[in-house]
This record gives sequence, structure tokens and C-alpha cells, in this order.
Amino acid sequence: MPVTFTAVGDVMLDLGLTSGSEPHDAVIQSTVGGTAVNAAVWAAEAGAEATCVGRVGIDAGALAVRGALAARGVAAALAADPGERTGAVAFVDGDLLVDRGANRRLSPADLRALDADAVLVSGYVLLHEDSGPAGRAALRGGARWTGVTAGSVDLVRRRGLAALVGARVLVANAAEARALTGAEPEEAVRALAGAHELACVTLGPDGALLAHGGDLFRATSPSIAGLAHGGAGDAFAATLLVALAAGAAPADALETACRAGSAAAGSADGWP
Repeated sequence: MPVTFTAVGDVMLDLGLTSGSEPHDAVIQSTVGGTAVNAAVWAAEAGAEATCVGRVGIDAGALAVRGALAARGVAAALAADPGERTGAVAFVDGDLLVDRGANRRLSPADLRALDADAVLVSGYVLLHEDSGPAGRAALRGGARWTGVTAGSVDLVRRRGLAALVGARVLVANAAEARALTGAEPEEAVRALAGAHELACVTLGPDGALLAHGGDLFRATSPSIAGLAHGGAGDAFAATLLVALAAGAAPADALETACRAGSAAAGSADGWP
């Protein structure tokens, strides 16, 4: 039987200017993304029976999200909000603009498929006050493996490590780990493992660290040109949880997750 995996997090449309500088000569690309979507897609790629849990509007964006998930074999457990837009992020003149839209109204009543082998909760849900109750409810859902991603440096600085407690696994990048602990990666991952059964600190092209039961493991990332896509962390976290739920040793799960993160970083859209 395949591992069952549920991702709880933001569901977004990604809008970006890909080429052109004149008002009537631009190429604007629209793709489907968000933490829950990205993680569920990579969990499916890892062989899991994956479900994406989130909240969307009743609009064209929601149709795009549902269609993209179906094409990847991911179940869409998405609450439809008639009063909000599907969330979106836009890249304008090098700046990232975020419209959380329906994501801000995710509630415990929207949660489904939490009896999975592994549940990954995005820090973007858990650390925002509006959607925080849903994130905490997801971590109490009874999964054998529960994980949380830190979300962003700004969020963890405002809320602190205590807001992330409740998951067996914590995944943070080096900047987020530094904001949480005040320490550099190796010391930080050990400190984070004191509050969680297992902690990872990702290091981009330099791989990742994992602390578990007093042991420290390091894995390198395969060399891929253009390591820059924001979906790499979602791919890493989802693949790590799937591997752990399937019975992999922590060191082996870490290596598998690094390969997935690199593949996402080198992909045009962050997906397999």
C-alpha cells in the first residue's frame, strides 16, 4: 500500500512577467502553486497517495488549481469560499506581492484527509493568526508523521519557536533557523531537534542537515543549474515526510529529500 500524505497550506496562483519591457509587448505567465499544492505534487511524485487541503475562491483560479492537481494525480480537498478570491502571488519589478485571498479564512472545519500516514502543515498557515487554528488542528489530526515548514523569516521572528511546537518534524532554511535560534545551521538544527523529534535545516545548493536522537546527518544536493525556484523547500519537506512514513532511516530520507529539492529548484515551474 502506498503512503498516504496530506499537505495543508496556501493554495495560490503564481503570476510573473517572464519577458518584455514594453506595455504592449510583455509575456505574463500564470502557474499554479502555493505550499500545499507544491508539497502534494512532490509527495505524489515520491509515490504517495497525496491530498491537497486548502481554501480557494469560486473563480477561474480555483478551476486552474483543481485541474492542475487532477493532472498530477493529487486529490483536491479544497473548501470553496464564495466571498474571497483564490490566493495569488505576483512578481512585479522584482518585488513579490502576495494576495492571500481565501487562504486567510482556512478553518478547522475545512480540514479533511488528516488520518493520513503523513501530514505536512505550512508555516504560512500555522503562523498567521487568521489561519493558525486550522494549522494547529491539522497537527492534532492523528497522523503517524506530522511535519511543519517554518514559512518565512518574518513570520518566525514575530511568532517564535513555540508557535511551531506540535509536529514531529520541523523543516527550516538557514535564515529561518537563525531567526528561530540565533545560531548558525549546525548548532541551530540541534537546538530545533530539542523541540521536535527530528529537525532539518536546508542549505540550498549545499544540501541539508538533519538532527535526530542526538545524531547529526548531512546530505549534499545534486548539482543543477539555476538553483533558485521557491518550490524547492516544499519538495524537500514533502519527500522527506513520505520517505520517513515509508520506513526510511533518517539519513536515507534526508538524501532522498535533497534530490527532490534540487530537482524542484532546477525545474521551470518547481514541479516534477
